[in-house]
Amino acid sequence: MMRIPRRAAGVAIRQLPLTPLEAFVLSYIDGSTGEADLAIITGLSASSLTAVLERLRHLGAIDLDAPLDPSGAPPDRPSQPGSPPQKEARAAPSAARTRTPITGTPRLYDPAELDEDVELSLERKQLILDLFHRLDELSYYEILGIEIVADKKEVKRAYYELAPEFHPDKFFRKRLGGYKAKIETIFARLTLAHDVLTHRTRRVEYDTYLEQVLKNRSMAAWMEQAPKTPSPSGEMPVITPSPTPPPAQAPLDPEAAAELDRIRRQTLARKLAGGIRRVGSGAMPAVSPEILQSRAAPAGSAAWPPTGGAASELDRLLKGAESAAARGDFVGEADALRAALTIAPLNADIRRRARDAEVRAAGTLAQGYLKQADYEAGEGRWPEASWSYAKAASLLPNEALPHERVAFATLAMGGSPQRAIEFATRAVELSPNDAGFRLTLARAHLAAGQEASGRQELNRAMALSPDDPRMHILAAELNELARRRTK
Repeated sequence: MMRIPRRAAGVAIRQLPLTPLEAFVLSYIDGSTGEADLAIITGLSASSLTAVLERLRHLGAIDLDAPLDPSGAPPDRPSQPGSPPQKEARAAPSAARTRTPITGTPRLYDPAELDEDVELSLERKQLILDLFHRLDELSYYEILGIEIVADKKEVKRAYYELAPEFHPDKFFRKRLGGYKAKIETIFARLTLAHDVLTHRTRRVEYDTYLEQVLKNRSMAAWMEQAPKTPSPSGEMPVITPSPTPPPAQAPLDPEAAAELDRIRRQTLARKLAGGIRRVGSGAMPAVSPEILQSRAAPAGSAAWPPTGGAASELDRLLKGAESAAARGDFVGEADALRAALTIAPLNADIRRRARDAEVRAAGTLAQGYLKQADYEAGEGRWPEASWSYAKAASLLPNEALPHERVAFATLAMGGSPQRAIEFATRAVELSPNDAGFRLTLARAHLAAGQEASGRQELNRAMALSPDDPRMHILAAELNELARRRTK
């Protein structure tokens, strides 16, 4: 049976040696959210979340009646008096550690790849293909088959169990075909995972990166599922407040009254839910323009104002939005303002504030993608960096840096030169006096075989920054290319 973790009373959380990931999970523990919901909220796998919760329990940060079982099975019954003691069950090893193909997830490769005539067994082919095609979605912990709380010795033990299975020497003189490059890539990633997780500083940086990835996923899901706040102009009438007391409100028709009652019940349900924000929970219920219009005062009079309990709830939500904005939680601010709009849907000021909060949330997500991409680029993981930079560029269409970074990462990974040209061109359009951006565009043109355009951009870059050694390096490469062509 899944347990519901609760924060331990009287514990100084700030004095505990929490990792960023542990602190991230702890921030969502409210005493009413179960493990399954926590996994959805945080984006962690069941096993990873269980490890974090057990670690938090060990530190005294949370209370659990018994260790969590990610399978959902009830805990073992205690031994009866006089019965022999039961041996502690060992945790099932990961798919990689058992040297069997990963199961429970759909294949990411073409089954036809298994038909390649090479000196490998079918089981070995499946394992290689499963791991290779999931490398970019597996964390270093998952690749090594260890939990995030594993110490340095456990990391090394896992690595030395796995590494020989994918070491190129193991397949010396074997006919491997297309599997050779895949095996080398897997071995390189295993080695990188070992090197990062056994180095204290690099591991802290990696854990911070993982936390950022989780935050980005959560916020991106929120932005995709939550409806955008509509403009006050158009189908929804905007009624400005009057400085004089409004006249008595006419009774609502039955349909409008039922709709208003439904909205109030939803607002109350959110209030009783414990304050945990789930993806999509802030969605504003659809309300027809006719019902909204029926709530409005007669033409020429003041706006319909909330009264009584509705007014108190509206005030609470607006204060909550202000508090969220003050601590930089723009998603929380937008959610609170959307909830406020269910009470005062015709309030143009709240609608404007909600749209502004959504814009700020998008900016926060863009900065999160940039942090994610910078780490990936620093580790030489250029395909992932290119994707993350592109996500940032889509959220910041008028900022040059993300576009240039997409182009740079695309070239570094050996990707499409045309894609690099498109992003670098946009960066130069936005910031024409940046020599570095023009240099990236020059390299993109050269990668596409467009030497004349490359030289032209290089000359412009050198005019902007004549002492930059990068310019002279590329100029030397171009001169060498021309020299070889004339031979």
